[in-house]
Amino acid sequence: MADKFHYIVRGLCISEGQILVAKAIGEKNTFLPGGHVDTGEKAQDALVREIKEELGVTATISFFLGAVENYWEQNSVSHFEINLVFMVKIDELSVNTKPTSQEDHLEFLWVRPEELPALNLLPTPNIELVNGLHQYKPAFWASTL
Repeated sequence: MADKFHYIVRGLCISEGQILVAKAIGEKNTFLPGGHVDTGEKAQDALVREIKEELGVTATISFFLGAVENYWEQNSVSHFEINLVFMVKIDELSVNTKPTSQEDHLEFLWVRPEELPALNLLPTPNIELVNGLHQYKPAFWASTL
């Protein structure tokens, strides 16, 4: 089979020191909210669209945090992805609000940054990005290639 390439946007939403993460029901990993960028779509527009589709709320892009290259194999197919990560603000959500998924295969959780390794946040360099926010100027770049 052919290799697959994924162009992904992710949003880092923080409320009172906790991070919003998504989890596919039945899976053992988590990820930051977001998803695939459609051909010809601006990354920021894709992230706003994905968060609206996943959570039914409107996100505001604050700024670009960085990029993470990622590689994995699944069913004998090599997958390559680029994750563009943006800081986002979602006025309708806070750590005191249980996020309601609009997609029946996803759930959303507020977690402390130190919980991210145990929750298997993927791609794993996003853990470093979250924990090192104060050091990355102007932006973070990581790769699993």
